Parts: sequence; structure tokens; C-alpha cells
Amino acid sequence: MTIADQLAKYAHHLNYADLPPEVIHEVKRRVIDSLGCAVAAMDSEPAMIVGEVAHCVSSSNGRRGATLLGTSHVTSPEM
Repeated sequence: MTIADQLAKYAHHLNYADLPPEVIHEVKRRVIDSLGCAVAAMDSEPAMIVGEVAHCVSSSNGRRGATLLGTSHVTSPEM
């Protein structure tokens, strides 16, 4: 079993109720920090370039896509 398989199995069987309160608190902090960094960087030159590239790709074949933060454009998840 690969490491990816092991991680997927662990995540699949993980229950929110089993997580210690400290872990939940720290995950919330990391998510809020990541969102704050993303929002703060939205007007930066690299973000503008990446946004332009992502706008050139649309989710297709009826597959679910990912919405670009701050827009309504749906692109492929890897974008």
C-alpha cells in the first residue's frame, strides 16, 4: 500500500468527533490564515497572471470544477 493509499484510508475513516479540541482549533487557525493570505494576495501581479491563465481553462465534460476565489469563473481543479 502506497503512502497516498494509507493517507486516503486514514482520512476516510477519520471522524470529527474523534479529533481532540486542540487539533480542531489549530486546523481552524490554519484555514483562516490561508484564506487571509489568499485574499491579501489577490491583487498581486503573480495572482493576476495565474488568474488570467485559469480563466483560459473551463471545467468541461460535465465534470465539476473549481471556482476561482473572488470570481464566478469555474475552471479545472488543478488551476
